[in-house]
Amino acid sequence: FNRLNTVSSPAVAKNILSVGSSQSSDDGATSGITPQQLGPEHISDFSSRGTTSDGRIKPDLTAPGDMLLSAGAQPDEPGSCDELGAPLLGSSRGGLVWMAGTSMAAPAVSGTAALVRQYFEEGYYPGGTKGSGPEFMPSAALVKAVLMNGAQMLVGVDNPSVFGGETASLPYDDAQGFGRVSLIDSLFLEDKSNVRVKVWDREVIANGGLQTFDVTVDTAGCDSSSGLRATLVWSEPGSSVGCERCLLNDLDLFIIPSADPATVYYPNGLDSRDSLNNAERVIIPDAVDGEKFTIFVEAHNLLLVSQKYSMVVTGCFSIDDAPVVFDSGGAAADGGDDESVGTMNTVDGNVDGSEPSLPTDKEITAFDVTAAEEEELDDPEPDNPSSTSTMVTCGVFLIDIVLTGFITGICSFYM
Repeated sequence: FNRLNTVSSPAVAKNILSVGSSQSSDDGATSGITPQQLGPEHISDFSSRGTTSDGRIKPDLTAPGDMLLSAGAQPDEPGSCDELGAPLLGSSRGGLVWMAGTSMAAPAVSGTAALVRQYFEEGYYPGGTKGSGPEFMPSAALVKAVLMNGAQMLVGVDNPSVFGGETASLPYDDAQGFGRVSLIDSLFLEDKSNVRVKVWDREVIANGGLQTFDVTVDTAGCDSSSGLRATLVWSEPGSSVGCERCLLNDLDLFIIPSADPATVYYPNGLDSRDSLNNAERVIIPDAVDGEKFTIFVEAHNLLLVSQKYSMVVTGCFSIDDAPVVFDSGGAAADGGDDESVGTMNTVDGNVDGSEPSLPTDKEITAFDVTAAEEEELDDPEPDNPSSTSTMVTCGVFLIDIVLTGFITGICSFYM
């Protein structure tokens, strides 16, 4: 309980959603709260804590996972196994059982992510009704950005008294990350949700590039209490095991109000740029009607020549101003971003995603970064005098692989 750096592999990966557990509300049916618990604004005592070894924010999100009514299968019993109704809180009856754990929270986020995907695929964007806009398949980065952008702040961790009792928690810390997932605060549904939404998907930015997006606040018919939010997410190339700085393509998000160019809103609760995370969020709680903001996305330092990203902005503005999809097209070095996003609890679990298949007739190029150290080995392959073996202590290799339909050799790399 209350132990830092307990989020472990593979939940520390960059391109997944690592999910912690918050306490539930008592809806009288499928979720409950014991007299000892502080309530839904608190993180469960058993939820693992970040950060990662290189300082990245984990968990990414939290979701209710503390006292949820779940399936308690009885495989030897024929027919329905829940005819007796819900058991008492904390107990089981028939085929139903109350459970708690991040293994309960992660499926809740997985289901929410599926609804986000359905929202775009069925044309709910931008008008908030089915078919009001074009249908498109969102990238994994966009789904992740939507969920992280609308996440709500929790106030503390409900630890047992013997472990110090309640401890305070703030957004982006080692307990809640970006906060508790909240779909009603993430997407616009006509007459139902509190926010309007703008999205940019699969945008491409070159190394050293700077892109800007303008937003004007319009509170007519809109609840402005949520303020203005912008979240930038990009799917990173893989890092080496044990990396001391795992971010490879460093993008930056910041916002400047037109009326006060000297004021800069930085992401993730910082007063300067974030150089560690591949998800960045800016919240301006007091944006007022008519105020204009410029959102900046900067490619500060890229391993590759360019990087795709997705961005979500929520708040009060005209739906007519909402962009549909800005797809700048694929670049030679886009870092990849179209694999499915996975959710993972902070204790155990599996990423819900498949490996991309490799083509058999395409040239695949990895891009060069100078290794920190290398030492030439004296023993090249005896059957291939032209080959050279190099021991590299750390780094990224320049590799050109041409697949011609059959395997011509196997290469081993030691790092």
